[in-house]
Amino acid sequence: MSDSITKEHGTADRDKVFERVRVEVRKFLQNGIAPEEISFALSYIATELGLAVATNPLDVFPVVFSAVSQASAASSAGKEDGKPTVVSDSPPPQNTTIH
Repeated sequence: MSDSITKEHGTADRDKVFERVRVEVRKFLQNGIAPEEISFALSYIATELGLAVATNPLDVFPVVFSAVSQASAASSAGKEDGKPTVVSDSPPPQNTTIH
């Protein structure tokens, strides 16, 4: 599933999707929606989409886990310019659990 997505649509399309989703996430944060609620919803929707389109439901989880792994690696390494990917410039509210 992951390979076919990359081969069919390439990273340019993926980057467009990332940017559009990040814009919406910023709006949610600005409207006071908790980061953990946004994370849960995005994870749920990603899994739901995969299960709806996959021929074999077991193919969904490696794709979702791969995205989690890649995001974790990118977060700890930072971008090529040395700056980490930031959705919001403001610190999270006190006692917030970041997902």
